[in-house]
Amino acid sequence: MRDSIRSLIEEDRLLTLFQPILSVSGKKIFGLEALSRGLALDGSIVPPLELFGRAKEEGVDLELDARARQKAIERFLPRFHQNPHLLLFLNFESRLIDEIPLERYQFAKWLSEAGIPPKNIVLEVKEDAIEKSEHLEAFCLHFKSLGFNIALDDFGAGNSSFDRIALVRPDLIKIDKSLIRDVDKNYFHQQIIRAIANMGSNIGALVLAEGVESKEEALECLKRGISFFQGFYFATPSQESCALSELHDKIERVGEALEASIRTKLQRRTELFYKAEEILSHIEKLIHHTPAESWKERLLGSPWLSLRLEAIYFLDMRGRQIGETIMFQETRSFFEPAQPESDHSLKEYFYLTKTALEKAHLTKRYISLASGNICRTYAKRVGKEEEEMIICIDFREREGEETI
Repeated sequence: MRDSIRSLIEEDRLLTLFQPILSVSGKKIFGLEALSRGLALDGSIVPPLELFGRAKEEGVDLELDARARQKAIERFLPRFHQNPHLLLFLNFESRLIDEIPLERYQFAKWLSEAGIPPKNIVLEVKEDAIEKSEHLEAFCLHFKSLGFNIALDDFGAGNSSFDRIALVRPDLIKIDKSLIRDVDKNYFHQQIIRAIANMGSNIGALVLAEGVESKEEALECLKRGISFFQGFYFATPSQESCALSELHDKIERVGEALEASIRTKLQRRTELFYKAEEILSHIEKLIHHTPAESWKERLLGSPWLSLRLEAIYFLDMRGRQIGETIMFQETRSFFEPAQPESDHSLKEYFYLTKTALEKAHLTKRYISLASGNICRTYAKRVGKEEEEMIICIDFREREGEETI
């Protein structure tokens, strides 16, 4: 017969493991997450889901949660003395936030007794486990006022809600492993991760990828703006301290892969510039020797055009389109090419090209309103004075292709 969780607590058969959280770009261990396990009478390990699930069934989940956090702080203390900048990540039963008054939490008391400042503690909150937003907001405000850091845990999983970010105002956002798993093969997850990373930068929250299990996943997250990592690829949870030297090779491998990726992107960008300039030279010859009404026919029949060409169109210096949009791809759904005299004056490729000293501009990826495809526009001013115009060339992008 298995022993009770209550006896496991009373007999101090709780283990605290630590998993390092890394700053890959900074090449350092940023923090440690404390992870609890139970030790059965036969010496086997009781995994966390079973441990906390049985505690809830027995009605001792509050006691287990408190003892697990207290023991994590005790075990962290010698590591803090070795490195007073190290952070301790504490996750706990977030649903208890709906049930326990703020004054019953013992975090501050335990830390004060241990001599660890609250600024070294990150409380991990799973906001989708908390029913009442006012309880979540009060919890976060209270502990932030005491100097604790707040992390949104498992963000992007379950019923995670973006509108609660404004209530939590997190210091860190931990992207759930469901979004990280095989992210190097999942274009849509790549874009979600990039969006979360951008949001974190804009609201002042560090963003961390958890559950990283391969170099490829780590590299993809780095390319999407993530700098902090946790997962089996770097280190498994352990009772022993993990030295940075043990992680050095894996960090270096990811760094080398990132450098190679950047070189490839720069090469593609250069190739695109050269291709655009080659096409522009042909277009300039054409427009100087051919009436405007013949441009479309001549361009569509040109053998030198790129297969990935999306569209070509001409703007005057007010942003008004000269003639038709010359399409090289099929349009879909409600998208349609701009018509003659259409106003492009608020488009990025117009106003940045108009003011650029080098007279040219290459946009980032965007959805073409002419076709619905993902494209980039290379725009350049040509001609002199009254005859000056802007030639715009749209190149079709492939899904998942890396660009700068």
